[in-house]
Amino acid sequence: MIAKIPMTFNSDQWIATNSPIDAQRLHALGAVIVRWNDCEKELFVLFGEMLGLPLKEVWVIAHDLGNIAICTKIKSLARAKNFSSAFQSAIENTLEVYNICLQNRNQLVHFWTSGLSGDRQLYRKSKKADYTTPELFKSDLADIRRVAEDIKALAYQMSGLEAAINTTGRGPPNSPLPSKLALPARLYSPPPQAPTKQKQKPRRPSSQA
Repeated sequence: MIAKIPMTFNSDQWIATNSPIDAQRLHALGAVIVRWNDCEKELFVLFGEMLGLPLKEVWVIAHDLGNIAICTKIKSLARAKNFSSAFQSAIENTLEVYNICLQNRNQLVHFWTSGLSGDRQLYRKSKKADYTTPELFKSDLADIRRVAEDIKALAYQMSGLEAAINTTGRGPPNSPLPSKLALPARLYSPPPQAPTKQKQKPRRPSSQA
């Protein structure tokens, strides 16, 4: 049963008091976080299908691995187990979408804000040691909701891929491969860098006979 949502957040005084950005964007950020947790769980389940192991055993193996390491192992296992080209292509597509959604999720979790309360802008902060001016990135309500929907679609995609692989017998037999997902748009892309000039090697003086 779907919970009823009030027409406006303003009727809840706690929400009004504790919304440093507008409540609708804050809700959309929450949807991104919750749905991304679903995708991280699905990544463990997908890894388990590749290994043919139950989740509790996969957790022992992979609980301290990062997203990139698990994705790399999944792709390597697909090659090592001689999965068909269709399966390998579906896995590559799913994990490429996963990587982009991860970048967008990280962008919407690690940011600085500036501006008046309720109407603050979101800024990307650098991870480098040298300080650089924080940069604005796409963070309108439509942008954040689109990321939440991309992540939701990814979770469904991963579940369908797991059912098609089905080495553990958890899914229904003979489940078809899901159709590939279009690659989501990134919230931030670094500006193109000017090509670096290669230093010319000093010419050797010509030898005179």
